Amino acid sequence: MAEVPRQHVHTSGANSPIFATGGTIHGGVHTYYVGPNDPPEKKYEVAVRLLDGGMSRAAEQLLAEVLATSYGHRPGVCYHYLVATLSDRTLSALDDRHLQALGNARRLVAKGGAPGQESAEDFLDRKRLGSLVALIDFAMGISDRATDVGVRATSGTNLEEMAAAYGNLPEEHQRHLDGLLAGPFKDEVFRRNADRVREQRSGDILDRRQRVWKFFEPDPAEPRELGGAQVPPSRSLTLTRWAGLALGVVGTVGVAVQLGLVGAFTTLAITLVLTGIGVPLAGYARWQRQHRRTLLAFYADRFHGGHGLGMTVDPEAMDAATRTVEAVFASLAPGQQTSWEPMTLGLRQSLAREFALLYDESELRNGHLLWLARWHARQTRDVWSTRRLLTYEDTYRERPLLRRAEQFAVALLAVAALLVLARLLPDGSTESGLPLLVAAGGIALLWYSQPRLWTRQSTYRIVSRERAERYEAEQAEWQRWSAVLSDRPTDQEMATWLAQDVFVFKADMLRERGIPASEVAYALELTTGAAGASSARVIYGPIRYSRYVLTLFLLTATGIRYFCSELDFTNGELHGSSRRSIPYGGLREVEVTEQSIRRPASPIAQPQITSGGVSVFTGPSMEVHIQQRHFVVRTDTLGTISLELGDFVQMRDGREPEGLVARLALDSTGVNDALDVLETVVVDGAAWLTKELNRRRGGGLWGREPGGIEAGQERITDANSLGHDTGPGGTR
Repeated sequence: MAEVPRQHVHTSGANSPIFATGGTIHGGVHTYYVGPNDPPEKKYEVAVRLLDGGMSRAAEQLLAEVLATSYGHRPGVCYHYLVATLSDRTLSALDDRHLQALGNARRLVAKGGAPGQESAEDFLDRKRLGSLVALIDFAMGISDRATDVGVRATSGTNLEEMAAAYGNLPEEHQRHLDGLLAGPFKDEVFRRNADRVREQRSGDILDRRQRVWKFFEPDPAEPRELGGAQVPPSRSLTLTRWAGLALGVVGTVGVAVQLGLVGAFTTLAITLVLTGIGVPLAGYARWQRQHRRTLLAFYADRFHGGHGLGMTVDPEAMDAATRTVEAVFASLAPGQQTSWEPMTLGLRQSLAREFALLYDESELRNGHLLWLARWHARQTRDVWSTRRLLTYEDTYRERPLLRRAEQFAVALLAVAALLVLARLLPDGSTESGLPLLVAAGGIALLWYSQPRLWTRQSTYRIVSRERAERYEAEQAEWQRWSAVLSDRPTDQEMATWLAQDVFVFKADMLRERGIPASEVAYALELTTGAAGASSARVIYGPIRYSRYVLTLFLLTATGIRYFCSELDFTNGELHGSSRRSIPYGGLREVEVTEQSIRRPASPIAQPQITSGGVSVFTGPSMEVHIQQRHFVVRTDTLGTISLELGDFVQMRDGREPEGLVARLALDSTGVNDALDVLETVVVDGAAWLTKELNRRRGGGLWGREPGGIEAGQERITDANSLGHDTGPGGTR
């Protein structure tokens, strides 16, 4: 059983760890975005990118809109529409709209055109369109002469003509046209393509290993400076200092005058010396002690998680910051050391609070601070490994020498005061001691206020310098990390590599089981995310995974062949495999359950292809917004095959239409086409192959005249058809 988790969780990549509780969205990339008012030229460009990115149904819808404009008369639009139409479809799934488009293509080819009469691009597209139409016609002819298997009988002339027509088509489009090939020609083409893809894949794998993991890395947010820890000087402390200075000067002058009047010049000299030593020494010692206590408390608060507790932070930002920091520190824990978690608890809390203060909740939630959290975690781990996490305690601990120096300075001042008192108060009166009292009060006020003011300034300088150095280091790391991610693969590169992996897996399974490609009437290829895989997407693009579950249903003449394996997308390795053979009558049930909301929508313009060209009609529409889809295939011999996709809501950017992620995911994974075919097989049973071959021989779709489409019919825009008009290129 292959299961996809409800929540896509990041895991460690090969070259760089990826940690998050949700997928990464590259919101700055607009490869697949089309605004409702964009010109058809822009829609055409995006539609081609959608086709190359593996989203055939989305490309088909957007190209149908372009066909309804004057720009749709260009051969390139019709060509790409037919390629998108034929991609991942059985012939029985084609309808009148597609036949009408084929008729329009024949008329465009018949018009001809010379290089001098049209642009080089239109000339090349018309040539390709002619080759594609010829290939379709050859496929019809081969079906008319086919055996009961429907894939054997061909003529040499037709093979040469088919090879020429097929060879004129770009390689990236040939893989969409497998349903048109048959017989030995299909076997030969498949063999050549397998050799070519294996060679390309082998050449790309080294570059791929070095780059794939970067797709799952969020864009790093530029660091922001935390700023200094400056506290405005207290007005009361400033006033106290000036008052103390004034009192000290007045009192000292008064004492000096008194001593001079009594002729106690020796006492005056001794007093001035003692005061000159005691006042600066007491102030310096007290300042150093307070300075150390303040820094010790500052670093202790940060270490124990009390840093910034008095600041107001957004609760949602704090929650996102905490989840980010906790996940990163847990992933970078050094081995089996049990002390890491308790020792870094407070640091993690302080770092999360700093993140919540500096960054937006959306930046934290979308993983743009993962790089910074990793950097801090690595720095912390390096300090922890050398047992230096608590060095601040030794650096700023109380120094006995400073305490003794302060006590000694106070003692000197006390001796000076006693000498003055002994000389000025021989008669025991207290009036002559007033200047001394004023001086002592002034010195006491200075001793109280000035060290505190110095402490504020010195602490600010140290903390500010440290934070400035930290900011410079963060800037350097941000620049380094941005440079590392500069060659992140594009979504189309990811789609190309995934298509190569799927093709090689299918080729290996066919070769190992001895099944010729021509025996496969139709191949259902499902690429769903594996459990625990990392997920990422560009805005308006599909979800990509670091690990996939590859599932193949090969509908052959003898029954259904089922193959399954898990792909490590980073290095292209396939881990394990399972296979089963299911008779057509053994496919019992396809059950689909989904969490969705159906809402009425305003009437919208719908492109309509008719025998006269393409027109637009307006009809009512229903919008289907899928949050999650789960489907189960039950068989007689295989048991149950279960696949679940979601949660799509988590992977949606706020600028995108609701339900877009689900539609693109169901398109790019192949789930929609697989469900259509498997449900038909369940209903038809063993008769499915006969009916399909009858259609190919001309008894079904190809044999009837193209019919018109009645205008005004009600259209239900459903994720199964990717007809949601708010998708890429949708209009309202």
